[in-house]
Amino acid sequence: MAMPVPQEQPWPLVSGPPMYSRKFQGHKRGIYHGALSPDRSLLATASKDNTIWLWGRETGLVHGVLSDHTEPVRAVAFSPCGRFLVSCSNDSQCLLFDVDKLARIGAMERHRGVVYCLAVVATSDENDFFLVATGGKDSMIYVSLVNTQDLSWQVVASKSHGSAVRVVKFTKDAQYLIVGGDDTSCHVYKIKYSTGWPSDSASLISDDRVELVPHLELFGHAGFLRALAIAPRVIGKPAILITSGTDSVIKAWEVDFENCTYQCVRTLEGHSDWVNDIDIMETAGGRWLLVTASDDFTSKVFDLKTGQVLRTLTGHTGWVRAVMVAAENCIVTVSRDTTARVWHLAHKNVVVRSVPQPEPSCVRANSVLFSDDGTTLVVGHKDAASTVMQYSLTAPDLAPARLPDAGSQGGVYSLGWGPNGCVLAACKDAKLVEYSTSPAPAAASTQRQQQQQQQ
Repeated sequence: MAMPVPQEQPWPLVSGPPMYSRKFQGHKRGIYHGALSPDRSLLATASKDNTIWLWGRETGLVHGVLSDHTEPVRAVAFSPCGRFLVSCSNDSQCLLFDVDKLARIGAMERHRGVVYCLAVVATSDENDFFLVATGGKDSMIYVSLVNTQDLSWQVVASKSHGSAVRVVKFTKDAQYLIVGGDDTSCHVYKIKYSTGWPSDSASLISDDRVELVPHLELFGHAGFLRALAIAPRVIGKPAILITSGTDSVIKAWEVDFENCTYQCVRTLEGHSDWVNDIDIMETAGGRWLLVTASDDFTSKVFDLKTGQVLRTLTGHTGWVRAVMVAAENCIVTVSRDTTARVWHLAHKNVVVRSVPQPEPSCVRANSVLFSDDGTTLVVGHKDAASTVMQYSLTAPDLAPARLPDAGSQGGVYSLGWGPNGCVLAACKDAKLVEYSTSPAPAAASTQRQQQQQQQ
């Protein structure tokens, strides 16, 4: 069977290297995992330093730090409604947090030893309930029902997998749980609900109400599994399941869950070390892209149809542990180098404009600063007068304006935004100078100087 992909569309990425627009730094040790909120506004990072940090994805600002775990945090996931965060750790605990209050509100402590992975899925009444699957070094899989009204966390199913469980993922309809671990094969469990599904989630109150039934096993990897992803379903076609692991390859499978059949339709190669995480991006042009995170310190972008490597993202100095699609042509990676990065894979409608040299004495531009809305450019020069120029990027002539001279000498070495929209400049003479970004006309400036001399 042919792989069910949309019709050929023009390639949406322009040529040129990918760029990262923001680096998130704060963790004291490596980052194991990351997750984006459903609206993609918040990034949660789970670290070996025992903490979880919440960041504004677009601002880079820290929303809060959760320090309730006593050992490294292995994985995090937001609830389908986005109001809660679930985590798992080496301390054998799985915790539930209120994102707005930054408070621990629930826990599950059934695992013995490291809890490696977790996954969440919405129920039919997702505002009140959602399901959580967890897997660990003890070979156990637990499925729990979280009630967001009374903040209860009730285990409704358990299963011994036979080997350490490294990755779990629900199908979107919550009918199947896909599991990978230290046995090289991918396992599919049918989630059998004795009360029917979807139904009143409140009726799932004990382990015997839900059963994990072995349904299908996929063979083909030469190493242990570490990541799973499911491509968007095409009506009337088999599901596309993506797997990766310690053999450094990625496999795409056509899976018919109902009829228990599968076949590997593509093997993607390019990484030189373990592939720890994968995610799928569907572009506006209808193409499916696969993004990866690897121990070879890189992330890659593959064309899922052809298997071609389209981009290689370099810059991390440690293992890249997780990757998340934030928007079309925008992804987030987290690494053992303690940082998270936001990457833009395409740069459309790029306009190159030349900024004129303000005067011959301004030998070079030493620092630049953009406003958040992208309309203003501030340039600091390495000249004797420490010249700082402001440009309007919306004006045809850039509307150059020299910010008032603050008496510093030797050149501007760094620029930053200060309170109330002012510009702060660090200069060679060890002065920190504050400039207003709304300079007064020259005549008004001369008039003030005359008044000061008279006084």
